[in-house]
Amino acid sequence: MKKTLLIIVGVFLVCNICRAQCEPDAIAQSFLPQSSYFNGLQNMDYQIDTLYWDCWNKNTSPGGWPYQYIVHNRLKFLYDSENRISQIHACFYDSDPSKANTEQWNDKYKYHYEYNADGKIISYKKEEKNVNNWSNTDIYNYVYGENGLIDTIQWVHFGGGSYLFRYQYIYSYDEANNCIYSKLVSFNSNSGLWDNVFLHQFTYDNGYMTTDLKQIWDNDSWNYSDSISYSYENGQITNQTHLTWSYYGNWCNYENYIYEYVPLEYKYIYITQQTWDNGWVNKSYTVKQFNESESPIEYGFYAWQNGTWVKKGVCEYTIDGNDNCTYAVCKELVGGELADSRDNYSMDLLFNNGISKLSITGQRFHVSYLQTTGMNENHVFEKANVFPNPGTNQFTIQTDTPFTKVIVYDLTGCQIYNQTLSETTIRINTENWPSGVYFWKAYDSNSAQSGKWIKY
Repeated sequence: MKKTLLIIVGVFLVCNICRAQCEPDAIAQSFLPQSSYFNGLQNMDYQIDTLYWDCWNKNTSPGGWPYQYIVHNRLKFLYDSENRISQIHACFYDSDPSKANTEQWNDKYKYHYEYNADGKIISYKKEEKNVNNWSNTDIYNYVYGENGLIDTIQWVHFGGGSYLFRYQYIYSYDEANNCIYSKLVSFNSNSGLWDNVFLHQFTYDNGYMTTDLKQIWDNDSWNYSDSISYSYENGQITNQTHLTWSYYGNWCNYENYIYEYVPLEYKYIYITQQTWDNGWVNKSYTVKQFNESESPIEYGFYAWQNGTWVKKGVCEYTIDGNDNCTYAVCKELVGGELADSRDNYSMDLLFNNGISKLSITGQRFHVSYLQTTGMNENHVFEKANVFPNPGTNQFTIQTDTPFTKVIVYDLTGCQIYNQTLSETTIRINTENWPSGVYFWKAYDSNSAQSGKWIKY
């Protein structure tokens, strides 16, 4: 069941062939807290040191002929004394023959993270280098409510020598701390007021999101735009249906995703994408394969052609002994043989003992890691036994090595359990916790390990 979060929080990131421009911004923002889920990208035992990736870009020759070229990207991660990300430095070089200074690394962006006394991110700042000078571009300021969850996110843009309000995200929650309301407003510099942009309203069943209704602000009123509904079975998502609101004032089918799982160990996940054409029509098919530790080893991509599935390409992963992805490459079928892809794919890179996930678009990836300060690589922390998983009102963590501390986080990244002890077995009461996915982290005197637990 370890892959539940991979599907639930990644439900908008289903792996299909895509041609999106590769941007470091999306990766840097993956380490920011979200209102409705926690990606496990902080509190890491194994920190990313450097991430390299290649992606395809397109240009047009003076003669009007389109051509492709590779952009090489590199992110360097820096950490503070609490092992939290403090900065990310981004640089690149490309192979576009029409540009000067190719085939050499060029600084591009710096991302800065600031935390409060509780360890929550309160500020995220981006700098961009132009020629030889660094200049501020954007700041995200986080404001938390009494429940410890995000109340607002203020997006401030630097322009004309000063910071100006740009957008603000506003969130609301139910008694179970599920995000039920998310609104984006933009700052009107002429009136000095905030103007509505769009609104998301969410519903849940036992902690699982069942609907996402999006409305846009137009002609001084809210108007329907999109609606996404989700179905689950035993904590696994089984169906995702996307509707759009038509000009004629009715809902129209748009896309449908069907999730299937191989019984027993869930080593395979099958995802079928369908579009509407007087009925659901197959479009694409993804097969996700996992190893014994349930880390991805291969994603296969298929397209529906002439009434049958035709394999188009694969993404292959290399996983080290700590369930960290160290290498991934996208390949496509050319003349019946697999060759390096000339397209970009969206991939899930799992690291930090398989707990953290980073979705990134590109063609080839290399990742190196640092072990968290204070961790002893030569110390063997006996693999914990966690049961029952999934469970209901309690679960037990058990190992041969005595714990010194156990911490549990919910999907928002909030710490909901923290116990100091000296035991080999700990039983955690979850009777008052809402259904959903939780992260646990157990320490002994020299090491730590972490995992996921699911409550029905």
